[in-house]
Amino acid sequence: MSQFLTDRSEKPSRPSRVSLTSRGVVWALVSAFAVLMLGVVGSSYQRGLVDRTAEEALSLRADAVEAAADAEVARYLSVVRVLADGIGAFSEVTEAKFRRVAAGLDEMGLDGATSVVLIAPPVASADVASAQREWRKSFAPDLELVPNDTRGEHVFALVSTSLDGAPDRPGGVDLSVAPAPYAALMEAQRSGSATISDPYQLIIDQQLPEEDRQTSFVLVAPVTSDAGFAGWVLMGLRGQSFLGHVLDIATEGRVDAVLSATDATGLETQVAAERHELVGATKAGSRTLTVAQKAWTLRFAADMEALAGPSRLMPRNSMIAGVVLSLLVGFLIWVLVSGRERSAQKVFDATTDLAAAEEISRRQASMLDAMVETIDEVGVSVVDAEGRLLLQSRTAREILGVDESEAGGRLAWPSLPELSQGSFGMFHLDGSRIDADDMPLTRALQGESTDSFPMLVRNKDRSEGAQIEVSGRPLTLGNGEQGALAVFRDVTQERLQQAELAGFAGVVAHDLRHPLTVIGGYIGMLTDHCLPELQGDPELLAETATYLAKAHAGAARMGDLISDLLAYTTARDVEMAWQSVDLDALVREVAATHLDAGGNPERPVPHIHVGKLPTVEADPDRLRQLFANLIGNAVKYVVPDTVPLLDITADAHDGRVRLRFADRGIGITAEKSADVFRPFVRVHTDTPEGRAYTGTGLGLAICHRVVQRHGGEIWVTPNPGGGSIFSVELPLTQRVAGAGPDQDAATSAHPDLAPHPAGLSG
Repeated sequence: MSQFLTDRSEKPSRPSRVSLTSRGVVWALVSAFAVLMLGVVGSSYQRGLVDRTAEEALSLRADAVEAAADAEVARYLSVVRVLADGIGAFSEVTEAKFRRVAAGLDEMGLDGATSVVLIAPPVASADVASAQREWRKSFAPDLELVPNDTRGEHVFALVSTSLDGAPDRPGGVDLSVAPAPYAALMEAQRSGSATISDPYQLIIDQQLPEEDRQTSFVLVAPVTSDAGFAGWVLMGLRGQSFLGHVLDIATEGRVDAVLSATDATGLETQVAAERHELVGATKAGSRTLTVAQKAWTLRFAADMEALAGPSRLMPRNSMIAGVVLSLLVGFLIWVLVSGRERSAQKVFDATTDLAAAEEISRRQASMLDAMVETIDEVGVSVVDAEGRLLLQSRTAREILGVDESEAGGRLAWPSLPELSQGSFGMFHLDGSRIDADDMPLTRALQGESTDSFPMLVRNKDRSEGAQIEVSGRPLTLGNGEQGALAVFRDVTQERLQQAELAGFAGVVAHDLRHPLTVIGGYIGMLTDHCLPELQGDPELLAETATYLAKAHAGAARMGDLISDLLAYTTARDVEMAWQSVDLDALVREVAATHLDAGGNPERPVPHIHVGKLPTVEADPDRLRQLFANLIGNAVKYVVPDTVPLLDITADAHDGRVRLRFADRGIGITAEKSADVFRPFVRVHTDTPEGRAYTGTGLGLAICHRVVQRHGGEIWVTPNPGGGSIFSVELPLTQRVAGAGPDQDAATSAHPDLAPHPAGLSG
């Protein structure tokens, strides 16, 4: 190039330029149009991505509305059930006892609640006068029953407590005049459980101006005493006041939401709504929610651009980039085609253009280096086919502990094997060395992509170690040679925060045990020692004994919940102690604990059959948690007064073992088979006979976490003929450090645990 940089006076004069040919113009236009079309296609594709992102965001907010509405209704139903149980504990209900049970409701933050009412059992028209005389003894002396003449049977409100600040309303109203509440009362009496009515307008709201009226509904729970059915407890709710704040929180102020339900006449009625001013293109949709066995409809709409967030600019930017690129390509084609048709005298201009292009390329390369060096969130490394590092960003050097000054500004990068065994100190999270073949860059050179590969890096700046996640991708270099790209992300602080949160939850649950034990102890002392010595009104003493029994049961349930929370935290966060585990001995040990009725003749001894099980590399304590929950559920969730049956078998294939726990219990529907492994999800709470199944909803979540940490899978399917089959698939060996020889395990022999040739699942 120096020959063209000499004194220009020695060169011949510059000839005149040659006009462009039509062929050069055509090629430039065609190329520019082709690139522009690619930009349009890319913009359309990104537009689709933005729309899908917005639709997913809209669906997530609809899910949040569904979960929040269901949870709020369930909470209020629980309050009504507790009131009904409290009233049912009295041998005779009076107005004073009702108000004592209902005291404190106005301090519970029951948004939208109007009042809670005690409803008498149905009364025939001929018995209204005698019922009025009888009820005046226990309730208001001036109680006036006003029957509905269109019905032969009446249900009267005896007493009510206001929850919305209005004065308490007198009793005597016949609720059979309101179809929706009356239908809910009859359904609650029939089913014996709490229920929710169809939407309607509360009787007390019909006196309000039209603009102040709300669509409402009632929650009803039957009152059952020792003598049988004793009436109902009814709570009135105004829909907008009740669920309006739920919609506002769940939609985050970015989505219009309208919740509606079908009233007794079959017309769809709005229950609650949350609306905002939407600007631009909107996306609308609807879904059917199941709220306390009622089908409600949620309609929603949102500004798609607002939901998509910053990604909404991608199509526009793509289009602009396509236009710019098409112009650039057209210009380059123009230069190339016209340059070939220029005369030799244009060499000087061509050389000048080449120098300018070289400068542009140099600036672009410099800009690329600057961009890579200034990215703080992630580090970037690029290697060639031999594993030699071609590029490594500043953040990557900081994460790996590489000092650029040690090589005088020119890094002498080590080969891939040295990356795992040399001074960098790259380890698995359990402390074992990472094989060179397992490195994400090595796997990327072999054409395999990896995502979020966890590592522990130790160097002179991070002697305690830093947790990182590495993603590797195959890469074709500019010369067509195969290379690889790795992206590093330091997740040390993120993991520490997660560990602190998990530890906090465990500590809180652990520290709650002591005061709960004290509470249980004092309740026991009151029940066993103090209460028998008390003298006074027998009815009040019986009522006190009932409350103490319920308090003791509540403390026991809370103790079970704390124990399960600790078990769930342990299954999720405790360090795994890998060793050889004899599944046969471990399962028989756990099963033997359920073969003793414990002196309770009403508890049938289960029949548990265990086939031959193999030996695996695992954490024995975690597997004991797994088997205790699966076997315990099979024994507990059965039809009352039937013998629990459980068949445990296994088969090994392709380096994995599949365990099958086949029971003959009450079973799990296919629709609930995935939900049962989520925390706090309980499919069965009561038997058809009204007996409760105790539990916290954490047992199967613990099982799922234990199996997941062992690199396995767990699922449930219906058992032909009744019951469920829980399948657990585990690897026979683990790729971990420290997996040692088999250790002795304490097992309890029992004759009922003999191998059984034919499984229950057949």
